[in-house]
Amino acid sequence: VVATIEAAAATGGSLVNYAQVAPAGNETVPESSPLGTATGGYEDGNPASGSNNDASATVAVTDRIDLTLTKTVTSTGPYIVGSNVTYSLLARNLGLGTAQAAIVVKDLLPAGLTYVSATGTNWSCAAAGQTITCTRDAAAGTLAANASADAITVTAKVATGATGSLEIGRAHV
Repeated sequence: VVATIEAAAATGGSLVNYAQVAPAGNETVPESSPLGTATGGYEDGNPASGSNNDASATVAVTDRIDLTLTKTVTSTGPYIVGSNVTYSLLARNLGLGTAQAAIVVKDLLPAGLTYVSATGTNWSCAAAGQTITCTRDAAAGTLAANASADAITVTAKVATGATGSLEIGRAHV
C-alpha cells in the first residue's frame, strides 16, 4: 500500500506516521498485544516487545521558502539616448521557512539599455551581455520568513537607436 500525505502549512519538526495490520475478526492472533496499548493503539513494530503487526516511519518536515522579487524604476525621466535609468530589485522571503544566504537574482536588460552598474549591500553583481547576476553574500546570513534582503540598485544607459518605451522587466530570483 502506498499512502501519500501532506503536512499542514505551519508544521515543522518531525512527524511520526503509524500503521497496523490486523487479522479478520474470526482469526487468532499470536501476539500478546495485537492491537497495541501505546500511541493510540499502535505499538513500535518490535516483535521483542510483543507486537510485530505495527510499524512507524518518521518524516522530517521543514517549512518552505517563497522568494519574491519587486522591480521598481527609481530615477525620473525623460529618458533620452545617453541618459541613465536606475531601478531597484528587492528580494523577499514570503514563506514560513528560512532561506539560505546565497540567493541569486538575475535581471535581463531589454534591447535599448546597456549595463552601467549593479550594486547593493551584501550583494556581488556582474554582467554578461544583457544579463545581470547578483549573488547575496554568505556573510549576510539567512533570510528569515517575511524578511527582505538589502536592495540591489541597477543603473543602465539608454542606447543609441532606442525609441518608444522600454519594458524593464524579466528579473527573477
